Amino acid sequence: PSPGGQAGSAAVPLYGFQPPVGTPYGLEVSTVEDFFTQHDDWPWNPPRPGRATFHYLIAVTEGELLHDVDHVTRTVAPGQWLWVRPGHAQRWHPPGAARGPFILFEPDVLRPDLARLLAPLTAHDAPAVLDPHPDDTAWLQQTALQLLDEHRALGRRPLDVHHALRRSLLESLLLRLANSPDIAPIGTAT
Repeated sequence: PSPGGQAGSAAVPLYGFQPPVGTPYGLEVSTVEDFFTQHDDWPWNPPRPGRATFHYLIAVTEGELLHDVDHVTRTVAPGQWLWVRPGHAQRWHPPGAARGPFILFEPDVLRPDLARLLAPLTAHDAPAVLDPHPDDTAWLQQTALQLLDEHRALGRRPLDVHHALRRSLLESLLLRLANSPDIAPIGTAT
């Protein structure tokens, strides 16, 4: 991500989606630990607030992650998911022992019909920390790891199949997350 201007009266920098070269279709998948290693100069050194034009979705599988969302420090434990939506003010804390898949995606990655269906989950005021339904926890982690594997598998299969698989895995993951407590029941979006 790179600074793209100022947002709001608090002059919090706005970051646009800028994945590594060769990462098309507005979707990047990494891990918290790899992302932190690759970007040790941004945005946590020193920690400073910023806003993004895209979604940050982190599954914490080990350790504990601290992250400020709209000026409130959130604690994300193993099994929980952090979701920073476009426009949220956020500030990173050093990840420490936190581990897990880290998914960045632009809103238009989702097909329009699914975007409408997922509106309660992607809404700005939806919870920043999600506790998935217990029956979905293992499945969500496995799907996030499959998405990470497919993202890293560029060249393993035809490009259009690769992108279709990434999108399909992301959408499947989001549909399951939509079943998390504190999210309006899926299908109630208008």
